[in-house]
Amino acid sequence: MKKSISIAAAAKLLPVLAVAFPLVAGSTVLADDWQRLDTLRITERDHTRNIGALFDGRLDRVSFRARERAVHCDMIRINFLNGGDQEIRNRRFPRGDRVAFDLNGNNRHITHIHFNCEPVGRGRGPADFIVSGK
Repeated sequence: MKKSISIAAAAKLLPVLAVAFPLVAGSTVLADDWQRLDTLRITERDHTRNIGALFDGRLDRVSFRARERAVHCDMIRINFLNGGDQEIRNRRFPRGDRVAFDLNGNNRHITHIHFNCEPVGRGRGPADFIVSGK
């Protein structure tokens, strides 16, 4: 009799776990879904930067997130292995928000990314600009 009660209790608990576990585990998976490619330290004096490809493989999307301060980019140019490029022009990236972009075309192997960006908004000092891909 005791086994049937524990099996019955487990049967009642199973639907709750089926709903709760993906919510908890899914938030971790979604947060880690982006792979950090690099973090740039952008200052008011040094705002033109390049990064090489730190990801060996095909990416479908890239994202940018500003920390400490908002960042304004006159231009971000993403260069691909096949010689093509994609530009993001005149864009403001609010502090703390991830802004994602789909990459055009079939051959999305990034060779390097060129940035012309500067920190903006209240405060002084640099801004970290996180570049991620997936």
